[in-house]
Amino acid sequence: MRYGRQFIWAYENSWSKYSRAPASHYEPIIWFTKTDKYTYIPIREPYKSQERLKHKIIKNGKVWRPHPEGRRAGDVWNFPVLAGKRFEKEKVNHPTQKPMALTNRVVNHFSKEGDLILVPFVGSGTECISAIANKRKFIGFEINEEYIKVAEKRIKEIHN
Repeated sequence: MRYGRQFIWAYENSWSKYSRAPASHYEPIIWFTKTDKYTYIPIREPYKSQERLKHKIIKNGKVWRPHPEGRRAGDVWNFPVLAGKRFEKEKVNHPTQKPMALTNRVVNHFSKEGDLILVPFVGSGTECISAIANKRKFIGFEINEEYIKVAEKRIKEIHN
């Protein structure tokens, strides 16, 4: 591996399975590439206040205008966990399933169509489904036979 980064998935809806310890509000995500010639398409997030889009800012004599698509995202990403009625169509029987919106962010901003993505821990198959939906290829590994069945079922459904 030539390059890697850690991102933090901050649970937007503050879900935590811990009841006898402090609540968990995030999960680390690690991204690696085998070459230093990797794809990165900047991620933009909306500004918290749209008011700043109306005014130019002058600092040290230089004019700064906010980017119309928002600020560049950092390494802390806020996405909800798949809990509740809102996610009943996406949620499957896997304890650490990632939301499609989160995996789509990784796939779309760190690869191009046709690229090959390695998924070392397939789990419920969300990263594989994201790869297929976004026209990437993938190689995945999973040792838990129950999760292999879950992932295979989901992958077959997206192909149909």
